[in-house]
Amino acid sequence: MELNATLQDQIDSLKGVQANEQRRPTSVNPNYLSDYRGYLLGMSPAEIDRLQQFRNNGMYVRSKEEFQKVTGISDSLLKTISPILRLPKIKKTYFGNQAVNKSTIKKKDLNTATATELEAIYGIGKVLSKRIIKFRNVLGGFIDERQLYDVYGLEEEVVRSVFDSYEIIKIPEIKRFSINDATVAELASSVYLSWDVARKIVAYRDSVGGVTKWEEIATIQGFPIDKIERIKLYLTL
Repeated sequence: MELNATLQDQIDSLKGVQANEQRRPTSVNPNYLSDYRGYLLGMSPAEIDRLQQFRNNGMYVRSKEEFQKVTGISDSLLKTISPILRLPKIKKTYFGNQAVNKSTIKKKDLNTATATELEAIYGIGKVLSKRIIKFRNVLGGFIDERQLYDVYGLEEEVVRSVFDSYEIIKIPEIKRFSINDATVAELASSVYLSWDVARKIVAYRDSVGGVTKWEEIATIQGFPIDKIERIKLYLTL
């Protein structure tokens, strides 16, 4: 028996929802939410953009209620994803007999931290500290906190511990390339783009007479869609 088009659309939609639920993260800190992870949680692009704009202003979500207020997600979605939201706690330390919020302690610059200093953080040994430094050098310096999550083998919990003591204070000067003018080599100089993807971007750009929207290159085979917000830091349209 052949299904009519409407019923088939409903079935396909349900399959898509089920697939997303199976891929949904088991734990997530909304302060470091990527576009892709937000999508898996069921958030709309507008809701994700509101959160990222909030974070770009240097602010942190401290509660589930604040997360909903910032993003505008529905009560039903908040109820669904609440069990996996991991929000930062304001930790306290003691100076003499006086308790002080850890968030008030002056933080050091992540872009000048040495391997030895990083090894003082629980969860970071010699291998990971060197890997962080190497990745920072390849980038030319961190310009966005989310980039620390791109260090291979660095767990989310450890990243949060890093930002208890460090922040990006001095942002390096980065040369940004125009997607519509850059060569393959210039595009591939970004740590987030392979030579093959850079070549495909140039081929697509030349075939259509120029790229006007990020959504265009996001459809290119092999393009790291989950890193698009990082890529925007280095490229312009």
